[in-house]
Amino acid sequence: MTNWLFWAVPEPLAKKYAIGLVLLIYVFPVFFGVYYTKIGAIVNILWYDVIFYIFSKSKQKRKDNDESDSME
Repeated sequence: MTNWLFWAVPEPLAKKYAIGLVLLIYVFPVFFGVYYTKIGAIVNILWYDVIFYIFSKSKQKRKDNDESDSME
């Protein structure tokens, strides 16, 4: 999990990351009438980043497995 600290969003996924972050921080709270405190916003950004990291790594592993299966 320490790799997450130095992780950068891959360019093909950057648009999904940015849209999801805007939805999480601005759109959903306004839609539901919720306001974040400063620490709440930071925790939600970190939570989103960790979840997106896990999603990205699992997607990359699936892609690598599919490519290795097709080479056989």
